[in-house]
Amino acid sequence: MQTALLTTVPVSMPDTLNTVIAMKLKGGMKVDPIRLLDDKRSNTLYTFDAELHGKGLQYGDGKPQNNYVRSWKSTDQWMSWKFRLNAPAEYDVYLDYNPMSYNGKSDGGTVVVEIAGKDFVLDYAVKPGQRGVQTLHVGKIRLDKGVSECTLKGRQFKGSEFMCPIAVRLEK
Repeated sequence: MQTALLTTVPVSMPDTLNTVIAMKLKGGMKVDPIRLLDDKRSNTLYTFDAELHGKGLQYGDGKPQNNYVRSWKSTDQWMSWKFRLNAPAEYDVYLDYNPMSYNGKSDGGTVVVEIAGKDFVLDYAVKPGQRGVQTLHVGKIRLDKGVSECTLKGRQFKGSEFMCPIAVRLEK
């Protein structure tokens, strides 16, 4: 039984910003809804692609530096991504975020990135006037073949809300 379909595409796509490939499947093929990550290259888990948990989380307008989740005001709110690998892989993990809350007040706090059962506790602080995308090095992780989950949860914050997370990056 075939469990995967391999498709070859050109190295240079017609639209270098965003190319969509539509495929018609015949013969009862089922699509695996869990995202397949590349075990040989870097991967990005954008918060726009995350499953949002809890009430009140909202998306920024999607423009550069505003492509985040906002209104993160409770530890009852969090984000999660399920993904799978066809082979074991090791990554350096990073968290990209906009330090300014949606209402413009500077915040700081503690968040937890959990990947495949391993917790990484991260403190972040915002300096007055700090703008633009900021990055925290989360740590290193070795992931096994199969399905894993990544979550981003908050522990505590100062100010009006937690950071505005943009993405969790798994870098080679």
